[in-house]
This record gives sequence, structure tokens and C-alpha cells, in this order.
Amino acid sequence: MLEENDKEIILTNPRTKEYFEEFRKLHHDILGSMDYVGVKRLLLFLDAWNPEEFLQNPKIAQYKDEILAGGNIVFDDIVFDDNDSFLHENSGVKALWEKYHSSQASGDDTVFSQCLVTGETEPIARTHQKIKGGFRGSTGGCFDCRFQR
Repeated sequence: MLEENDKEIILTNPRTKEYFEEFRKLHHDILGSMDYVGVKRLLLFLDAWNPEEFLQNPKIAQYKDEILAGGNIVFDDIVFDDNDSFLHENSGVKALWEKYHSSQASGDDTVFSQCLVTGETEPIARTHQKIKGGFRGSTGGCFDCRFQR
């Protein structure tokens, strides 16, 4: 149960557990060969994680509303005190993920990834429509616009 109130909200179901197990296996398959303490800690975390104990983790409980609204979770790469980055930004981790995505590509070099809007796994577009309204872009649109906030 997610929280106690007048209605019960189920946090995990068989599908959720199945997706998590696939997530855990995928990360072991891709990153398991990497001899890096940040990756080893991530894999140990995934091995110990129980989705049913979601709210028992203080950080998860603190940000539960954002997470349940569809927010992403990233892992700090806290190996050394002066390291101030995320694990997915590590060059070795990036290289292994790129290698994985390349191996998943079909014969026409199509790379698939999950859309953050729809959740569907689709080919990543190599080109896109012209972007209009970009900083110093032409009125007809451009392919490499730099937006200014």
C-alpha cells in the first residue's frame, strides 16, 4: 500500500515487478563487466531493492509525489568527495550504453529508445523537421537552432 487513507492505492503489481526485474537484469547485462565502484554500488542497490518497500527509503519518500507523477531518478556518482556528477554521465557508463544501443540497432542502423512522453519504444529519428522560432534562425526554420532563454 502506498499510503493509508480512505482508499487503498496499490504501489506494485505483477507487471511492475516484472518490469523492475527486467530493468535489474538489463543493467547487470550492460554494466556488469565494468570494474568501477559507482557501477558496482548501483548494481548492489538494484539487487537489494524491493519495489514493495518503496516508501521505506527516505529519499524516495521525500520525493514520492514527483516520482509518482512520472519523474526520472538519477544516481549520484559519489565515489570521491570532489566528484559532483551523475552515474549516467560517466564516460565508461556512456560507452557501454552506446555499445548496447548499437548492438540493438537493426541492419539499417536504427537505434531504439523509450520516449519520455509516451513511454513507447520507438526508433530515434536521425533527422527532424525544421525548428522555427530559434535564436538567430531563419524565418523558414533551421536544423541547428540555439534557443535562448
